[in-house]
This record gives sequence, structure tokens and C-alpha cells, in this order.
Amino acid sequence: MDVYHGYTSGVTTYVSSLRRYFEKNNHEVFIFCFGSRETGSSGAHIIQSPGIRIKGSYYIGARFSRQAREFLQKMDVLHLQHPFVSGPLAINNTQTQNMPFVFTNHTRYDLYMQYYAPFFPNNIGMWLLKTSLKSFFRQVDAIVAPSKGIIKVLLEFGVKSNLYHIFNGIDLENFYQIFHKRKVSGQHSSNRKGCTLIYVGRLGKEKNLLLLLKVFKRIHQIEPATRLILVGDGPDRSNLERFIISNDIQSAVKITGFVPYSRIPEYLYHADFFMTASVTEVHPLTIIEAMSTGLPVVAIRSTGIEDTVLHEETGLLSEEQEEDNLVNLALELIQNKEKRLWMGEKGAERAKLFSLETCGDSLLNLYNKVLTQKRRVL
Repeated sequence: MDVYHGYTSGVTTYVSSLRRYFEKNNHEVFIFCFGSRETGSSGAHIIQSPGIRIKGSYYIGARFSRQAREFLQKMDVLHLQHPFVSGPLAINNTQTQNMPFVFTNHTRYDLYMQYYAPFFPNNIGMWLLKTSLKSFFRQVDAIVAPSKGIIKVLLEFGVKSNLYHIFNGIDLENFYQIFHKRKVSGQHSSNRKGCTLIYVGRLGKEKNLLLLLKVFKRIHQIEPATRLILVGDGPDRSNLERFIISNDIQSAVKITGFVPYSRIPEYLYHADFFMTASVTEVHPLTIIEAMSTGLPVVAIRSTGIEDTVLHEETGLLSEEQEEDNLVNLALELIQNKEKRLWMGEKGAERAKLFSLETCGDSLLNLYNKVLTQKRRVL
């Protein structure tokens, strides 16, 4: 993968959980990534090649280290997480080994391009993206789609075979402890006067957080006791802070900055429901984590989210990226505690479908399938 050590994202969290599950079941797992020259490889099973820092703790590199190249030759199967740097490099360094390659598509690359490469005319940018992905897809033995919605996207990108639907599983034990704690204590928010809305994730343009803040401003005008917590950090933080100050809602909105993953359940415990305006999700792990603590969700119907949140059962989905709809849906939950609690219960039950065990076992079966095709078996 492109980056792992020192960088927190849905992908790194997923890979960490999956690694622990595989090791618990007596499989040996190595993670190949890029990082700073100073830190080097952080652990015997994390093979880190020197990279160039792009921003924060995100690094990319043009080649793997000698140690990484030597270890790559010894693997039984390579599960690739990124298609533009580390994925092609891993393939190029093992082409003579008859190595099976599995790739999980974690990202809506078509939508991310609009946010991070706007200098490309749309038709040229999409042509370059599709050409690059098609070349990569032809070299892998299996492509994993974490949601049904992303299967449709991959079909549009020309994937015609070797496509498998396996969701990204999560270790939800610590989050379910919060759900049971709620049941015992009866607490559903630390905000005694009103509701607390929460968002957990990267503070990036692709997460549509300015829309979320515009929606919250209107909610706050109607329900002044309502609060919003944005848990996370990212490149768009300064823009969000300027909006918060210029719109005089700084007393009602808190940006926590980076929070260790182990503390996320604690923040969810002090909220009433989860809210996001992102439409770029593939398989939204933070939403599943929130659901497992007993929080309903307000979001926009889009790929990934509509496969996770059931409208009028585990949350409320807006059909469009439209302020009025999101405001009304949020107010519906703010003003109806009984509905919030009922949806929270349903959400906690649904989150069990996305267990790490189910995902891990499905992936092991897939690994054995591609290994058998290559005449190798785990």
C-alpha cells in the first residue's frame, strides 16, 4: 500500500484490523508501504521503503527498497490496496514469480479526480483515469468491490471478470461496548440541553464538509442548543475553521483535530446521531462504527452509503446534495428522540453484518481460489 505507518485513514484502519485477524488465525502478514527515511521499517512485518513526504505523514515513492523487493518474492499472495503507485510497483517486482494479485477498490477515483486534479478538463481527466485503471485491472487476478454500488462503477470502468463483492470488515468490539454502555446508563449525549451531531473522518474537500457546516448553521438557527463535533484532521481544516468563525458558530462547532483510533468510541458515546454530506464513500467504515454504538445516521444517498444505511430504518437519506433536505432530515431526528433511539437500535443490529470475521474468511477463500488458479495453495 502507498502509506501505512503514522497515517490514519479508513484503509489503514481496515488493513490493521485484517492483519490482526489473519495473524490470529495463524497466517503470516507483511505490509509493504512508503515512509520517511528516518523511521525506516517499523516492525518485522512492516516493510517500509523510503518515500517523499507529500503532506503531513503521507509519503509516496518511485521504487521499493532492496529489502522490500527481496521480501516481495517470498509472498504467497499480494493483496494490493492502491492502483497507482504501490500496486503497479508490487506487480512489476514480482512478475517472474507467478504471483497471484488481489486488489480492493477503496476509493471513488472518478470523484476524487474532480477535487484534487481540477486542472484536467473533465473528458481528458476521465480518459487518463480509465486508461490507467484498465491497464492495472488487466494485471490482477481478482478485484474486490467493498459495496454493491462500487460494482456498478467498476463495470463502467470496463471490468468484465474476476470481480468479487466482499465488504471491508471492522473489529467492532470496542464500539459495541459503547452501545451496551448506553443501554445501561441511558445516556445518549453529553449535551443536556440539545442534540449533539458528530462527524468522524478526514477533513478533506472530497468529504463535502462545507455543505455539512452550511446545513448545521441553519439547524442551529432553529435549534440553538444543538452542537456539532468534527472528529479528525485534514487539508481542508483551515477552510472549515474560517467558515465557522465568519458565520459565528464557533461556540456550537468543535473540530477536535487528530484523535487516536482507540478514542473514537468515546467521542461517539457523547453524540446523538452521525451526520455526513460526503458522496465519495465506497464502504463508509466510520458510519458502520457509529451505527454499532447505537447512533442513527443522516447522509446523502450515494454509492457505498446506500448499501450501508437503510432509509427510515437505521437513518435518514437525502436524495440530493441539497441543504433544505438535509436540514429537514436532521431536524426530524433532533425533534424526535423516540425515533432516534429506535433507529439507533436497528443500526447496531445491522452493523453486525459487517464483521471482521465474515470479511476475513471471505478473503481467505478468495486467496485460495486465486492461488489454486496459479497452482499454489495456502
